Amino acid sequence: MKQHPDKKGIIQTHSEKIATYIKLNLHNLRLTFNKDSNSPEEMLEIHNKKSGSFIVASGLREGLDLKGDLSEIQIFCKIPFPNLGDKRVKRRKDLQPGWYAYQTALMFIQALGRSVRSEEEKAITYILDRSFERFYLGNRRLFPPYIRETIENAQQTSLRK
Repeated sequence: MKQHPDKKGIIQTHSEKIATYIKLNLHNLRLTFNKDSNSPEEMLEIHNKKSGSFIVASGLREGLDLKGDLSEIQIFCKIPFPNLGDKRVKRRKDLQPGWYAYQTALMFIQALGRSVRSEEEKAITYILDRSFERFYLGNRRLFPPYIRETIENAQQTSLRK
């Protein structure tokens, strides 16, 4: 956030535990927590009015339209793996090879779409989860070509630094 003082964005935590940790440990007025609002509309209104606001969201992968300058930065704390503590998820993973990886890629792509709403829009994306590289390399085929190109260009750029 310090690198982008005038930009708005979203921090996708994927879990309420991570969102709560951020709330309890990062006392930053730029943070707007989705759980503190009565509705997504109210949260967006607060976010829109607050300079450099970052929405901290634990489960807003769909239905949130951060078009224009409402999210030029997005941070993924964790990749949205389906919860293996859910017996149905675990059973389906065991019965259908590839389903779990497909669901993870689908949820990640949906989450990317909160900040990039059209071909003209761009967002700087930070992925803090170390498991992303392993997941991506093992499941590259699940990502659309335009996302693969972006990820691979970013990997090459970071290797040159």
